[in-house]
Amino acid sequence: MDWKVLGIDPTTEKEVIEAAYNEKLNYIDLENRPEEFEILHKAYLEAMNFADTPTAAEKIAIDKEDYDFRAEFSRLYDDFSLRISPDTWKTLLDRYEVFLGKERAEAELIDCLMDRHILPQIVWKYLDERYSFAENREVLLDRYPKRFVRDVILRGIRFREMIPFDMFIPGKNGAQCEEYLKQYLSLVGGSVQDPSEPIKLMAESPEQHPYGKALAARISVFAGETARVEELEKICADYPGNAELLMELAPSYMAAGYADKCIETCEKVLDLDPAQASAKLIMAQALARQEEYAKATALITDVMMDPSTDQGLISRLSSMRAEWNTHVIEELSRIEAEGKADSKVYMDHAWRCLQNNMLREAADLAAKIDKNDTEPGEYSDLMNQIGFVTRNYELASEHADVLVKLAEEDVPGGKYASRKAEFYARRANTFFVAGNRNGAVNAYIDAAEKCKDDRNIVTMLIRILFSEKRFKEAASYASRMVATDPDSYMGHYLLAESLFEDGQTDRASAEIDEALELETGDLDVFVLKMRILIKKKAYGDAEQILELLKRSGAGDATAVKWCEGLITELKYYKDDEALDIYYDIAERMESGEYLSWGPKVYYRIAVCMGAQIDENDEESRKSLKDIIVKGLRLDPMDPDLMKCLKWFNGDPEFKLEELREL
Repeated sequence: MDWKVLGIDPTTEKEVIEAAYNEKLNYIDLENRPEEFEILHKAYLEAMNFADTPTAAEKIAIDKEDYDFRAEFSRLYDDFSLRISPDTWKTLLDRYEVFLGKERAEAELIDCLMDRHILPQIVWKYLDERYSFAENREVLLDRYPKRFVRDVILRGIRFREMIPFDMFIPGKNGAQCEEYLKQYLSLVGGSVQDPSEPIKLMAESPEQHPYGKALAARISVFAGETARVEELEKICADYPGNAELLMELAPSYMAAGYADKCIETCEKVLDLDPAQASAKLIMAQALARQEEYAKATALITDVMMDPSTDQGLISRLSSMRAEWNTHVIEELSRIEAEGKADSKVYMDHAWRCLQNNMLREAADLAAKIDKNDTEPGEYSDLMNQIGFVTRNYELASEHADVLVKLAEEDVPGGKYASRKAEFYARRANTFFVAGNRNGAVNAYIDAAEKCKDDRNIVTMLIRILFSEKRFKEAASYASRMVATDPDSYMGHYLLAESLFEDGQTDRASAEIDEALELETGDLDVFVLKMRILIKKKAYGDAEQILELLKRSGAGDATAVKWCEGLITELKYYKDDEALDIYYDIAERMESGEYLSWGPKVYYRIAVCMGAQIDENDEESRKSLKDIIVKGLRLDPMDPDLMKCLKWFNGDPEFKLEELREL
């Protein structure tokens, strides 16, 4: 608590507390400034509760001047055994909250953590429990550097630590310990171009750690020092059953050319942690090197089906699987040619053809399967996908329903229950591709509720709501997405897009900035940032992003050219040059490229043409009307195009110079 509110030093004498409270109460305007009364009354109640605490007198007996928070923080932090214990942090903070109050103690703590923050997750979780860092994320972002809040405080709370604190046995020198950890983290994060210097410093340090030694050895093996594999083997032998150390050894075996040992090591990891995706991927590559392609592709598929797999990785994994599938397909074709195929072989062959985009072959093979010789879920899984890719949506829907039913009836964590979100998404997507947008929205809403706001389901739901111009609903689901995972750049991006389309430009701007803080590699995020800036008439800032994207080779992307056209028209008033850009985009759309904002392209063409045509030139007027009609074919209810048509037809309410405004 903050004793300064009452204007007294910490005390256990209730009469003193009461008197201080009554005196301060005389100076408060209860009618006009009730918030001051609430602060005073809260301090009074906390002080009275403190006075009743059995250890209160003992705490007060501590001379405040004998303690300096930063000095105490440093003493605790430099002693590794104290640093990793939540109890020692509790003792420190309990003491200082008596003198400083909770808010000041929290502020002092965060200030210290900005310089020294290498803590285990168990401590971060304790600090979050005490001060609600994650819950008060927005307040922290207003007061402290965003990167510190996101990459230090929130990451420490949410993610497994990068340093294996449980095995670290430091010496007595806190500064040496800290230096060792910094070098270790620089190697883990890949933040150094030449790793030889950190490796050298770690090797020379009196502080030692098996993970540090293993990491240094693995990096050296990758650099060509294959003999250091033996060093890794010894470290793993000294700490048997440690999955993290084994995951340094497995890729080192691959780099040194020992595929068989790599497979054996990955199997040990998967025995310890069956969900370890990295072990599966490394093992798949080792199996492929030994030409065991069927096993390799099975592992790749397993990783691709995991909802936690980074979506940016899926495309690369799909290409890898397709390459390996060609070898398996050759073998299955040989078995079939010899008349040795059964339903199991046909199913395996059909799946691989499907994965390699050989759709006709997949459908032909599926027709040869006797469903009575297969497990019902496996058969429906294949037939749902066959129906989807061949546009037999009735077949796809029928088997999607079977899969959803199996998932609902399965035991928690079972074969089908673990794929529940995937099956619900498949059922909903069938409505969408079949053209039933309303059915798709309802199915995705049902899927989101049944699958606890699964990220992929909610993302698709938001996209469909966009297409239906239901932007408020889209913003609502995007907000839920951000609440579930505040560090999801996609959540912030989708929320920004929803708000922007709903006309809430300022809120959209704040959200897109959050997305850019979290991810700088997604072109869509930069494009939306430009569109928001253009809407706010901040053309100079938008043009800076445009030039950056052009230099990076993204200048020909349709969305980038759209922003270039808007800047050319609205900043430089060069209608002819803007028209060239808009016509280029229109040609791309007419060649099959889909743009959610496609009608706006024809609208911009119309307003630029409208500023140039002679009202007495019937041919020019006909061309202008054709452009407006093309846009209305894409969206008959587009409000801008409808205003443009009314202006064209002579409605005096609409003026061209006003129509030009975004």
